[in-house]
Amino acid sequence: MRPFGITIDRKKIETPEIQSLQVEDVAAFSAYFAASTLDKPVIVTDAGFYIEALNGFPGPLVKYINETLSSADLLNLMTDHKNRTVTIKECLAYCAPGEEPRTFTSQQTATLVYEASGNRSSIDNVLILPGFDVTAGAAPQYALEQYWVQQLTHYSDFANFLTGCK
Repeated sequence: MRPFGITIDRKKIETPEIQSLQVEDVAAFSAYFAASTLDKPVIVTDAGFYIEALNGFPGPLVKYINETLSSADLLNLMTDHKNRTVTIKECLAYCAPGEEPRTFTSQQTATLVYEASGNRSSIDNVLILPGFDVTAGAAPQYALEQYWVQQLTHYSDFANFLTGCK
């Protein structure tokens, strides 16, 4: 969160995955658990990919899907569907020990391709972001980073919240 003048110490801990199809619920629970475990304020980020034609599947189950399904498997699920719209939700959850978590979410619409390309995750290899002519899996890393910095508002929303708390 360097652009906002906020310094973050990274600490990786395993948090229990709750059963929810809303990325905000998953991130909030993880933040609450981490804040309680570490006894310090934490932020947690999570993402969800909601495919309209599949009733929002896989939602926040992105990590699981990337570990278990190939890009071809994902495209096979879409064989009989013309609607290729995906809503990408990025969520940042903040929680201080003993407090309720706060969530900040950005949303972007993307499209699923008919043929996978790229060498990243299963989902990245079938996803076209607005303004791109290749999948996220085939796009240059710097272009993706620049795109997300411009598109994601939840980081600035969080920075505004945090600086208002001081």
